[in-house]
Amino acid sequence: MNATFNRFATAGLLIVLAACSQSGSSPQAQPDDPAAFVAFMRKAVDYDFTVFETPRALADASSLVVVGRVTDVLPGRTIDGIGTHATLVVAVERVVRGSAEQLSDGKAYVEVVTSAGSTVEQYRSSAPAGRAIFFLDDRTNIPANGTSGAPDGARVFAPIPPGLVFEDGARFVGGYEDLHTMPEKWLLPATFDEFVRSAESG
Repeated sequence: MNATFNRFATAGLLIVLAACSQSGSSPQAQPDDPAAFVAFMRKAVDYDFTVFETPRALADASSLVVVGRVTDVLPGRTIDGIGTHATLVVAVERVVRGSAEQLSDGKAYVEVVTSAGSTVEQYRSSAPAGRAIFFLDDRTNIPANGTSGAPDGARVFAPIPPGLVFEDGARFVGGYEDLHTMPEKWLLPATFDEFVRSAESG
């Protein structure tokens, strides 16, 4: 009886250990807080950029403006004078400016400069689960080395500084740039949804 029990107990323990191993290897849930991802972005590059007085003015100057969520991060291209990139896979929930025909199966492929010593996996694991608004420039045909990771025929975009803004709880936070350095109308909206509306009609 004891030998039989031990065999069943051992088998049961192996099943539990296998289940734990499988669950431990599953992808980690994306964080709600964008702070870690924003820190990576701001460490990567310090842009000189044209200051737009309102989000609407930046939207008017963009090739495409979308609201969506980062669902993956892929190794990206290297561009002379700019650096190495990671490509954000953005599941688009809403097109604010431009045409949905610029998307690929409902996704936008957005490259961001990576900081020295950082890895694509670090960008992937810190990418927030919440929404973001992307003010984008079409850079599909810019000279570059390597591949963007986007599917064949997909367009490749990059945020126009300060045109990547993440939902952050009840408020919002800039990606490359601290929005507190921007003109007053960038901070007048009280919520992320109000910020998006200001890009449409503000």
